Amino acid sequence: MPQPKPRKVGRPKLPKGDAKGRIVPIRFNANDLKRIESAAKANKQTVSEWVRGPCGYRIRGLRFKMPTIEDQVLELLAAERGLSKSEIQPEDTLAQDLGMDGDDAEYFFRSFAKKFNVDIELLWLNWKHHFSSEVSFLPFTTRKDPVTVRELVDSAVAGRWVKTY
Repeated sequence: MPQPKPRKVGRPKLPKGDAKGRIVPIRFNANDLKRIESAAKANKQTVSEWVRGPCGYRIRGLRFKMPTIEDQVLELLAAERGLSKSEIQPEDTLAQDLGMDGDDAEYFFRSFAKKFNVDIELLWLNWKHHFSSEVSFLPFTTRKDPVTVRELVDSAVAGRWVKTY
């Protein structure tokens, strides 16, 4: 008599007719994570089991406020410039309104690209169109093409620098 096949390790099979499962990356702040962990513990489950279960009735009482990409970009800008998020508007320009130029801008864009996984190679190639160097020996500067907060948000969403040249 043949022995039954051992169960495969991995994702459980979905019921017929259900869509294929997909991984959705989300971030929780420390307070929300503690609440999820305590809810899972109360149900004698791991956090993964709790999240994978039917979350509709579970999440209803937790009231998560997931930060949007725009919120996250504003937080990064506010931290970089020493401002509050409410002081930064989508129409603000980095160099003119927020005073970000030269090395400050370079440092910011490196952290921006890393945090949001944005390909900014096109920006590096056209850097002088937007920003001046820290030290300028000329008594005047040429007018630069401004970069707005809205363009940062759009680039973070797209995963690449969206400004065209």
